[in-house]
Amino acid sequence: MIKFTNSVSVGKQNTAKIYYSRLLSFARFAKEDYEINLKEMIHKININEYNTYDILNDYCLYSKNNSNLSNSAFRDKIITAKTFLEYNDIE
Repeated sequence: MIKFTNSVSVGKQNTAKIYYSRLLSFARFAKEDYEINLKEMIHKININEYNTYDILNDYCLYSKNNSNLSNSAFRDKIITAKTFLEYNDIE
């Protein structure tokens, strides 16, 4: 997670903090809904035990139900999760 936030925030410390905060939300979702950490989730997606689209859909529902976000904040959380998965070679 740290490596990802550092790579997307080249030169901008505030961007790293924002991405890290969003990824903590994604990690909390993984722990609460799937009872695994993000590293395990990546592995299970790679071995086709989990479907990426199902995970992102579940994360959308989790985010809508567990926070009162503006549309743009909601979108940014989902985009960050998607970018994190892409960073880990998941389409």
